[in-house]
Amino acid sequence: MGGGICGGMKKCRDFKLIFIRHFFIIQLRPAGKIKRRLTMQDIGNYYVINHLVQLTGLTDRTIRNYLSTGILQGEKINGLWHFTPEQVEAFVKHPAVRPSILAKNNSMVYDFLLEDKKKKQEICLILDIPQADKKAVAEFFCYHISNGGYRDIRFAFDGVMDISRVILKGDATEVLCLVNEYNTSI
Repeated sequence: MGGGICGGMKKCRDFKLIFIRHFFIIQLRPAGKIKRRLTMQDIGNYYVINHLVQLTGLTDRTIRNYLSTGILQGEKINGLWHFTPEQVEAFVKHPAVRPSILAKNNSMVYDFLLEDKKKKQEICLILDIPQADKKAVAEFFCYHISNGGYRDIRFAFDGVMDISRVILKGDATEVLCLVNEYNTSI
C-alpha cells in the first residue's frame, strides 16, 4: 500500500505501509540527499540540551546528570550547554547511555500498544531510513517538531546502527503530515 498522506495536500514518495493494530511501520525507499531547510550552520554547528532530549527521549534532568558525571561532554556558551555532533555521537554510543535510550524508545512503542483507552486518534510510527545522512534526518525532525507547529508528537531517534530509525508517537494527523513533509523534502 502506498500513496498520499494529509488529504493529498503534498505528493508523497513511494513507501511500504504495514498496519498492525494501530501500529504502523513505514519503510521508505533508500533516501538520497535531503534538501535541508535547517543546517547545523544555522544553529552554530551545535546541538543544545533540548535537541538531545528530543533525539534520545531522555529527560532534561537525565541529560544534565550525564553532564555532571562527565559521560556527556559539552561547552557552556552564554549560559547554555552546546554539543558538537561528535560529542553527541559519543554520548549516544556510550555503554552507560545506550541501554537507557533503547529502553525509552522501546517503552514509547510498548506503552502505545498497551494503552487501550485513547481519547483521540493516535499513531505510533517507526520510520526506518536506510542509507540516509543521519545528521540530516535528526536535524529535520528536531527542527520541524520544534518549529513546525506540531503540538502533540513525541519523537525518538536512533542513528547508531547502519539505519536511521525515527519513532514518532502522537496525534495521527500531525504524525502523518510530518512524515509526508519529510518525504517531500528528500
